[in-house]
Order: sequence, then structure tokens, then C-alpha cells
Amino acid sequence: MILLDEGPDPFAGRREWAIHLVDVPRTAVNVEFAMIMQAVLADYGRLSAGQLCDLTCQTLPMREASRQRRADARLDLAGGPPLPDLGSGLAALRRWAERNPLPEDEPGGIEDLTEEIRHLAEHRAEAIRRLLEE
Repeated sequence: MILLDEGPDPFAGRREWAIHLVDVPRTAVNVEFAMIMQAVLADYGRLSAGQLCDLTCQTLPMREASRQRRADARLDLAGGPPLPDLGSGLAALRRWAERNPLPEDEPGGIEDLTEEIRHLAEHRAEAIRRLLEE
């Protein structure tokens, strides 16, 4: 990216330009996302951080989270109450899964299922033919 600074030359009394090359990481941005961001920036880009905070705290999900004193709540942006905290439940499930690993070779595993599917293939084909005839 190239930035141009234009300003007066204090010695010669004329304009001079300075070119700054800025190394900016390139990221692929979805066109639809870029359009949304342009619209948001057009509406709210000149607000200060405090004004943005005040504005977001006026939304129904934020008011509900504030009422429940859950500042770290995950918000339901469709307007409902804050989403439940799943962290403790997920942690308990992960601990259970660590204590109860899946067996390496489950009885009646994939090989048996594959054989059963192969064995019933002709019966399925016959049933489908009969259904198509009706």
C-alpha cells in the first residue's frame, strides 16, 4: 500500500509529497462481507468508542444481559435472552470422554455393517422396484 503525504515545503514555499510504502497483510474478503462493513462504517464509522458502547448497550440482547448481570454472556442477536453458558457442561462432557475412551475395535464395527449392507443389497433393490411399479 502506498500513502501520500502532501504538505508545504517550509524552505521553498511550494508543495512537496512524501511517499510511504506500508507493508499491509493481504487477506481475502468476501464481497458480501465487505459490503456489510462499508454500510456499517458509513453509519457508525465516525462514532467514538464510548458512543459505540452506548449504542450497543441500547439493543434488547445487551439490555437483557445487563439486567441478568451477565456481562460476558453470549448474545442472541435475534433479540432473545442471552444464550446459556455451555462451558461448564462441555467441560464435564470432555472429562467424561477422557475417562471413557472409545474401544479400539468396536464389536460389530464397520466390517460387519459393510457385509450386512452387501448381503441385503438385492432385497433393497427388489423393494425399490416394487415401490416404483406402484
